[in-house]
Amino acid sequence: MYNLINHSVKFKEWKTFIHKNGYRPRVTISTKAARETGMTKSAQNDEIILGKWEKLAANKVFKWEKSSQKNEFQKLRIATPPYYQKIQLDIINELKSFIMEKGYRPRVSI
Repeated sequence: MYNLINHSVKFKEWKTFIHKNGYRPRVTISTKAARETGMTKSAQNDEIILGKWEKLAANKVFKWEKSSQKNEFQKLRIATPPYYQKIQLDIINELKSFIMEKGYRPRVSI
């Protein structure tokens, strides 16, 4: 079982990460992907730790210190997309924005 104090700290860190980045932390990040996005090694490790914590919390491995935290975790987890889904949503939103601005879809080739 997890230490409840550590668990509470991880919940706050996880929540802060989501508000800052707009997606849930990843469980694995390849070194190549981290390098391409300009992520530092410490940021990569921190995200992986939070991703693993979220996975454990979602699988109900430990008891919650406060039921309000559990409810907030569940609501925020459902409302926040994973990394790859957020990337796809960003692309779709950019496409919609382009269409609204220009009045036509972008062409593959000109």
